[in-house]
Amino acid sequence: MLLKAVRLAFVILAGVAAWYVTSRLTSPPATSRESLLYALAAAAAAAALVGVDIAFRQQFLRSFVSVAFGVTLGILVAAILLALLAALLWPTIDIGEGPGLGKEIKELIKLLQPVIPIVTLTSCYLAVSVVLRTKDEFRFIVPYVDFAEQSSTGGGIILDSSVLIDGRIVQIAEKLMLTDPLIIPRAVVAEMQRLADSPERLLRERGRRGLDEVARLQAMPRLRVRLFEGDIPGAAAVDAKLVRLAQILKARLATNDFNLAKVARIEKVDVISINELAVGLRVTYLPGEQLTLRIVRAGEQRGQGLGYLDDGTMVVVEEARESVGQDVRVVITNSLQTAAGRMIFARKAGEEPPAKGKG
Repeated sequence: MLLKAVRLAFVILAGVAAWYVTSRLTSPPATSRESLLYALAAAAAAAALVGVDIAFRQQFLRSFVSVAFGVTLGILVAAILLALLAALLWPTIDIGEGPGLGKEIKELIKLLQPVIPIVTLTSCYLAVSVVLRTKDEFRFIVPYVDFAEQSSTGGGIILDSSVLIDGRIVQIAEKLMLTDPLIIPRAVVAEMQRLADSPERLLRERGRRGLDEVARLQAMPRLRVRLFEGDIPGAAAVDAKLVRLAQILKARLATNDFNLAKVARIEKVDVISINELAVGLRVTYLPGEQLTLRIVRAGEQRGQGLGYLDDGTMVVVEEARESVGQDVRVVITNSLQTAAGRMIFARKAGEEPPAKGKG
């Protein structure tokens, strides 16, 4: 509410200031009608600036730099065009005999005066439009300036909806103390919002969890989280937008979507898979190591008992069917990596392994 009052006061004061300057401080002072027009124009300009501030929200600083760059470029182009136009009109100026270089210049300016504002405004508009539409692709401005140390990768990490819905990215970012900017495209947020509004309970819960994870990431002061508001050229689907954005920003893509990861790698984009990372962080047990394990249920084979490590890895313990519900000391005998994950085989500590038969 206070911010709205500040914006309204800014618009009103801009108009009052313009009226005061034109009616009291100029020489000769403007008429009442002219002062009113100047005041309305200043108030309209202030309102437009407030509208830009609201439209761009968090990207206001970067967008302001883009607009300033575009205006500067437009003025430069306009100056070149006007200079060329002046060169074309110079031979047509004839003020009679006698020295009159100054008069010729004044006459030339008089001829150009009607087109100067048109050429300047047109050039500025086109330049600003081009810069705003291509600033990410051509890198006219640095997309994520934090006035702080830059990460080693520079582009940051783009998060897709599967990673946010998964829920482990918050712990990973916190425990691994990530310094790379975490980039969440607006298209991803919109996708999770559609899920949150779904009539199906499971989809609705997934979407809400993803939105909650975004809020948790933003609430962590040590992380640099950015919502990418800009349009992504050359892509329509969300997955294509993510891959294209990663190429433009030279960023890495974090996803649990197997197909998206394959497409991204084909497009030469570095991919971070939370599932692969979780597998890589699992504790490795070598044959002969011992650990205490709770047997939770019987196995498929005769005499087997099953337990699970803290990371979810299944442990098959020989001759432990009668120990279901108990904590037993086991010795690792072997491990097997399957498509479904890793499986560890063990036997009870203190029991000798069965003797191999002779062939």
